[in-house]
Amino acid sequence: MAIGTFHRSQPRPHFLPGANLQVSGRPQRDVGIIGTFNGRILAGEVETSPADFTQEHITHDISTNAGIGADIHLMAAIHPISAANREIAETQGNSHDMELRAPISPNLQ
Repeated sequence: MAIGTFHRSQPRPHFLPGANLQVSGRPQRDVGIIGTFNGRILAGEVETSPADFTQEHITHDISTNAGIGADIHLMAAIHPISAANREIAETQGNSHDMELRAPISPNLQ
């Protein structure tokens, strides 16, 4: 659903759903989605339940994405993600110059 939304909003984005990443000097990490969008690196997670985005989960995801030099952090779920969790992700992402994409509506716009 997330990949389809990005394909509708920008021609020729490139994404891989679910990837294991190995960054030199760091343990292997996984991302739910990684790719390019508008010429920028996007990485993040898409969960069925927004409750899966705990503070620890968000911190882990932001750290992983910062380690690969992501420009955009995606945090999406089938149901709306709480404003509090979006704020946590935005604050942490900003400290790494990373834009947050955390759609409020389930259609991932």
